[in-house]
Amino acid sequence: MPDVSRRVRTCILAALLLSVAAWGTANEARAIAPSGLEDQSLEDITCRRNHVIHLYQQAEDGDPQSQFELAMALAEGSCVEQDPEEALHWLTRAADTRHASASYHLAEIIMHHDTGSEGNARALNYFTMAAEQGHVMAQHRLGVLRLWNASSEEDRHHGLYWLGAAASSGHGFSAASLGMIYGKGMHGVLQDTCMALDWYSAAQELRFHDMADFIAEFIDVHAEACR
Repeated sequence: MPDVSRRVRTCILAALLLSVAAWGTANEARAIAPSGLEDQSLEDITCRRNHVIHLYQQAEDGDPQSQFELAMALAEGSCVEQDPEEALHWLTRAADTRHASASYHLAEIIMHHDTGSEGNARALNYFTMAAEQGHVMAQHRLGVLRLWNASSEEDRHHGLYWLGAAASSGHGFSAASLGMIYGKGMHGVLQDTCMALDWYSAAQELRFHDMADFIAEFIDVHAEACR
């Protein structure tokens, strides 16, 4: 990352990691809450389950999941003093072992904070690590980035492939994005109304609501011609 003050880096990393940590902590706590403790706070349950000392020990021993959980705890300040700098350290350790969620979140941080060509290359590398392991949001982001920055047919092929992978895993926005790309012939992709219809239909089946009226109209207009 470029040289910036510790305060600036801390603010940026805390903002980017906080929402991730909140989601992960809440879902994990719900999954592990023992019988009889449902009325206690999620933080209390999580602190007992993921004791910081235990997480540190497991993380130091090289366990990627513990490294990721420790990074999230440090980013949120859950059971431990908030420390985005150390959170980034453990997130990177986990990502470098190809931990899918860590790779995805680290890529997002790099994309937001290091906008140069070297940073973009690093982000793409981490997005690819996560996408190859089935991380749907990483697949979507990788597909978008490869298409938006396509300079060759290979880039376009990979972009379409990863958007298709995300859509096939149930990501409605990816399906709608492919519909728009084929419908308008964007990013060097040849316009193909019937291919667009297929992807818009998939988005509709996946209950993607943001473009519901447009998608429904597109399907009505072109369905007959594409049978």
